[in-house]
Amino acid sequence: MSQLQQIDVHVSAIRQLTPRIKQFHLRAHDGTILPACSAGSHIIVSAPDNAVALHHAYTITNPAATPIEYRIAVQREELSRGGSHYLHDVVTVGQCLRITPPKNLFPLQAIAAPVVLIAAGIGITPIYAFVQQLNASGESFIVHYSYRGNENAAFRAELRSMCSRDNLHLYDSRSEHKLNVDAVIDGLPSNAQVYVCGPNRMIDAVQAAMQQRGFSAAQFHCERFVIADQVSQGFTVIMAKSGQQVVVPPEQSILQALQQAGRRDLASLCCDGVCGTCELPLLEGEAEHRDQYLTDSEKVAQKAILICVSRAKSARLVLDI
Repeated sequence: MSQLQQIDVHVSAIRQLTPRIKQFHLRAHDGTILPACSAGSHIIVSAPDNAVALHHAYTITNPAATPIEYRIAVQREELSRGGSHYLHDVVTVGQCLRITPPKNLFPLQAIAAPVVLIAAGIGITPIYAFVQQLNASGESFIVHYSYRGNENAAFRAELRSMCSRDNLHLYDSRSEHKLNVDAVIDGLPSNAQVYVCGPNRMIDAVQAAMQQRGFSAAQFHCERFVIADQVSQGFTVIMAKSGQQVVVPPEQSILQALQQAGRRDLASLCCDGVCGTCELPLLEGEAEHRDQYLTDSEKVAQKAILICVSRAKSARLVLDI
């Protein structure tokens, strides 16, 4: 398992983007330049004293080679584990936080092909960063952005200023002008590279539409913000070094079940399957990988598992702990 370096930062500004989304500007507490970040990068934000359950990955919306600050857009979630409520209700300008260096699991591929960006809701955060990077490099692209009411359309004004009428398509799901995934995919050139972020149902619809029309898997790129909305079943985890068996019920993660069974020493940070801190060796059993950290080949190999989000396809998993 990996231990991630952390950087002390303070909140230099807060901007209300929509009734539910706030943008936080984060600067290094010692005034130094922050590590470089490319479009699609995220950081994991923590409360400095870990007194609050704030360990969540947020996309950096202002990619830069020498960033003075990182900007993150945080949507208030009613079913939050506490992170979004803390940021919205407690954090003020000047407050100290702790972040990890940026990591990019959703990068723009260096391929000479038409780039199509599809976003819905808070999924606009990496797409907005992509637009900035593509604009800076002079590459062409098309954006399809769906939101629920104009008042909830974060970065709409910024996108309009950076895009032409021909390459920005806006959809209000409360109106008759809704995003039609099939129509969008039907209009794509055969060599298009598609990047999508938003609710799982939309991502799945884009992926299915592309598969049905003969696009290759390499042309589809996505980032999922919500992973735990899949149906789950209980299973058993065996800790190989002690032989202890722990039942993991449908409503708990492996990490939560093991910690409840006394393994408070197990490292974790983001609890979203993106940082890799909770990765453990898998000795037996078949994992249902729900993370965005392991590569496709690592998932097929079934030699490791991220215990904060992934589960089991088999009746039991044996972990090397």
